[in-house]
Amino acid sequence: MDSEEVSPFHGDTLEAILSHVGIPDLLRLALVNGAWNKAAISVLGQALADCKPWLLLHRHSRRRPYESTVHAYDPYSRSWIRLPHSQPSLDSYRFRSSQSNLLYTLSPSRIAFSIDPLKQQWHHTGGEGMQVWRMHPVVATFESESSTKVVVIGGTYDFEDDPLSVEIFDSSIQRWETCDSLPETFRGRASASWLSAAICHKIHILDKNSGLFCSFDPDTKKWGTLAVIFSEPAVFESMIVWVGDKIILVGLLGEATNVSSVGIWEVNCEGNECRLIGESPPQICRETFPSEAGAMGFDCIAANGLIYVYNPCMWGQILTCDVSGAGCKWGVIEKSDLEGEGMELDSWVFTCSSVGIEDLIKVFEIKRR
Repeated sequence: MDSEEVSPFHGDTLEAILSHVGIPDLLRLALVNGAWNKAAISVLGQALADCKPWLLLHRHSRRRPYESTVHAYDPYSRSWIRLPHSQPSLDSYRFRSSQSNLLYTLSPSRIAFSIDPLKQQWHHTGGEGMQVWRMHPVVATFESESSTKVVVIGGTYDFEDDPLSVEIFDSSIQRWETCDSLPETFRGRASASWLSAAICHKIHILDKNSGLFCSFDPDTKKWGTLAVIFSEPAVFESMIVWVGDKIILVGLLGEATNVSSVGIWEVNCEGNECRLIGESPPQICRETFPSEAGAMGFDCIAANGLIYVYNPCMWGQILTCDVSGAGCKWGVIEKSDLEGEGMELDSWVFTCSSVGIEDLIKVFEIKRR
């Protein structure tokens, strides 16, 4: 379509027509001049207001030229969209994430991280760098009007370093500080491989296998009381995420070679107990966790009532669980056109965020006309 072509439809009529168009096509129409641009932006805003959080796939090739790409899954149109993206200026470009909206890369001296919805803006920790070299820590960020705090827990590289060490970076003073170490009970499991984290005001840590739970306050720099909040024999691995105003525990039921279902529990930190919300239908787990491959682990992220559950060891079907209402509403994201493009050979990580019209206008450089 010529950029100067005028639409034969106008105003509400054009918007009514475009309301049946998916977000990928709306983005293309928003680049057109005149009535198309105005109507497409208006419909995009309405679609995003009603849309569930987007799932972002950050992919990095292990082969030359080591390119990185970002694709977003839009629940509104049930399709993947390739996004323009920026890349941090660090020696290590392996993307990591230990909370739903945080993407970061790690080097021996500093961390580059992004927390905006579409991961376009990157920040770097300054100062003299961390005192301990870390390979796979739990990382969390906290925003306030005066500063950004970055907390790193465990994941040390050198056997001579304290595996339980915790450091915190405060952007207002541009310095790393040592905090109270992770409780001794976590020794031997103090890395993101063994720990799950839910972040909101505090960092809530869960041992994926034992159900051992503890919380860290970034303001006081202290750990709270240890507790075993979950002990369900049928669950062989569990993780926690922050959803709305509560901690949700997600667990795999069955065994590694035969995942029967995925369970969802609400965590009561004060009572050190969990309340079952619901379980997935057994049949939707078979492709995500096939018995012939075995469940070498799982991961989950969440935002605004929607939880994404996936197998980080293989590219396949992704489960969705909506807990914004009563009970659980389950769904799947099928294997997509991204399959077959070397996914098994690349490193990849997911984040998820609610996306607004201004986020898309910025990343696609759409001009309001």
